[in-house]
Amino acid sequence: MNKYLSIALTAGIICTIIHSYNNHYPATQQLADTIYTEAGGEPYIGKLAVATTIFNRARQLSKPPLDIVNTPKQYARRRTSFRQRLSTEYHDCPGLATTLYKMQLTPLDNWTHFYAYKKCTPYWAGALKNKKVIGNHMFGRLD
Repeated sequence: MNKYLSIALTAGIICTIIHSYNNHYPATQQLADTIYTEAGGEPYIGKLAVATTIFNRARQLSKPPLDIVNTPKQYARRRTSFRQRLSTEYHDCPGLATTLYKMQLTPLDNWTHFYAYKKCTPYWAGALKNKKVIGNHMFGRLD
């Protein structure tokens, strides 16, 4: 087999895998992308903390987690590339997203909000209760 045919076949298989994944799990993919965008550089505990805020808001508002992350100006989300999905930073995100999507996550605490405390202080930050710093984020609950 020549190298061009090999490259084309490999690219075709990868595209098929990506297409299949996106078509069968679009909600979990969006949740995984949100967790990665918000906490991609954090250890697992930071990603779990972000998932915790989504879970708690979903439970509090009786909405699916996807509705929570798709609410304007709440969570950042970028569509991840295939390369990002292979990164070690992304590794934990799909599992957390699946557990979150099924509403089977065991939350770390009752947090509903977080922010990058070294970069900004949102107007609501002073009203946070039960504050805890994990990685580069401050987590807490707004009542």
